Amino acid sequence: KDPGFREILSTLPYVRGEPFRHDKYAAFKGKLEDHAKSMGYLDATFTTHEILVDPEAGVADVHLAFETGSRYRFGKVTVDQSVLADDYMEKYILIREGDEFSTDALVEQQQLIQGSNYYGNVRVRALYREAKNRQVPVEISAMPSKKTLYRGRIGYGTDTGFRTGFDFERRWLDSKGSRLIATLNYSQTEIFGNISYIVPAKKRLNEYMRYYVSLTKEYGEDVDSQSLEVGAEYHRIRSSGWEQILFLKYLDDVTQAAGEPELETQFMIAGLRMQKSVADNPIFTRKGWLLRAELQGAYEGFISSENFLQATVFAKLIRPAGNGRVIARSEVGSTLIDDINLLPKSLRYFAGGDNSVRGYGYESLGETNADGAVIGGKHLLVASLEYEYTFKDPWGAALFVDVGNAFNDWGDMSLKTGVGFGARWKSPIGPVRVDIGFPTEDFGDPHLHLSIGPDF
Repeated sequence: KDPGFREILSTLPYVRGEPFRHDKYAAFKGKLEDHAKSMGYLDATFTTHEILVDPEAGVADVHLAFETGSRYRFGKVTVDQSVLADDYMEKYILIREGDEFSTDALVEQQQLIQGSNYYGNVRVRALYREAKNRQVPVEISAMPSKKTLYRGRIGYGTDTGFRTGFDFERRWLDSKGSRLIATLNYSQTEIFGNISYIVPAKKRLNEYMRYYVSLTKEYGEDVDSQSLEVGAEYHRIRSSGWEQILFLKYLDDVTQAAGEPELETQFMIAGLRMQKSVADNPIFTRKGWLLRAELQGAYEGFISSENFLQATVFAKLIRPAGNGRVIARSEVGSTLIDDINLLPKSLRYFAGGDNSVRGYGYESLGETNADGAVIGGKHLLVASLEYEYTFKDPWGAALFVDVGNAFNDWGDMSLKTGVGFGARWKSPIGPVRVDIGFPTEDFGDPHLHLSIGPDF
């Protein structure tokens, strides 16, 4: 009844009447033996394995009898490591005494511990020679990884201009596996600094608390801002693949729009964000989707300048089409507040740019004030449809149409449309996209858009 044996037996090495080849016979026996060992049938043996050759008739009859015996199980599991306390290490142990043996489980166990980033060299060994009563003991040894990690970045994008960044990470601070991460980013449009303290859950994988403080200074064409943010987030990735984030954050912001006085605001914001992505290939996706939704708000009576409630949904779909693929994306957002001028820049919607409406500059679409400065909007609607065609790997081309805007009244959206074409290159770090977008209201004003990285 084992599916693996069924699959092997469904493709026998010979069809009656074809020439006999000994290598096929040996390979077929090897498949049976390898699968038996991988699934814990450690006493499996061929009680009959013979080839009866009749030279006169030119016929070879193959007789095989394979007795698997009973399946072995995992025995005692011992763990040798010095980073995490035993009760915090327990959630990384998948193999349990009494479970049915399989080498796939050994590999999965090794990859799980390795992926925690606490350990540099992980060995998971089945002690076959010490097996008793059809139970195989397992020995896990994990050597600590480097405790401190430094990472630097450099790049360029048409939305951000030149950009660079630096990360410092202390991979564990205590026996719980708590981490400290500091990030500093600089670009021509933003300076950002963040310090995060991350505390993993005791019992569950993919669950943790994050406490952080960040400082941001944005330089826009028409709106500048500087803000302090202090917050706490609860992260959990469920078995279904959905990531949920509950957050509470304090935002102190000063926003300056051209032609307007400074706006100083304070908000205590609570919210929920959920997202999930599915891709056949995480770097070069041919088929996949992403869905992200966020709801956040503040109450004026609780350390907040104003009442507001805001919901945002982003969706992206990729499907193969001939020698290319179709990419559709959409983003919809809405804010309940009396006046957009009461919101800091980070809570306003803007459109235009590489990942919004191409053919228009970054954050160049939105409501304007009396001086003609784009100050954003209470609502957002963006949609895009693109076709990419691969001429010869790794080169391709694209055609696209983007529609959208940021606005204050759903009855007066004044949607803008951008159309264009671009080149594609599958680089080692992900797709490189170079696009030329044209606003349909002025084809004489093309915009260059450059972006690098995976789709999700």
